Amino acid sequence: MKTIHINLLFLSFFLTSGLSMYAQGAREKIQAHKIAFLTQKLNLNVQEAQIFWPVYNELQQKQAKINKAKRERMRNFSERMSSMSDQELEKLADEQINDDLKLAKLKLEYHQKFKKVLSIKKLIRLYKAERNFKNNLLKKLKERRQRRFD
Repeated sequence: MKTIHINLLFLSFFLTSGLSMYAQGAREKIQAHKIAFLTQKLNLNVQEAQIFWPVYNELQQKQAKINKAKRERMRNFSERMSSMSDQELEKLADEQINDDLKLAKLKLEYHQKFKKVLSIKKLIRLYKAERNFKNNLLKKLKERRQRRFD
């Protein structure tokens, strides 16, 4: 479980890093694979796809914005940790939890939107496919890292 969290942190940092063209290209490649994977798993018809993808992309953008703020806050924490007061640390912890709540509310909001766009069967497939995609991606990253260190 701990390695999954470490891998998620690594993946989050890697995917959001704008420091190199390689990272940008990798992010786009992963996004293209995700779209293909979800489309195949959901078996969307043309009409469903036209309605689903804008809603899904909107959710992804909103989640990314919240996650970016969380990462920036933690990066600042890492740089200033030793000089922060207990009051500042408490504020940081509260902000992290509030961001988690925002993400949960966002998921609930978009769950309701997806129910209007997809059948309940396809909605459950979406959630399962997203989890499978993430697990497959983490597995590939782990394998790549293993090959690099072998």
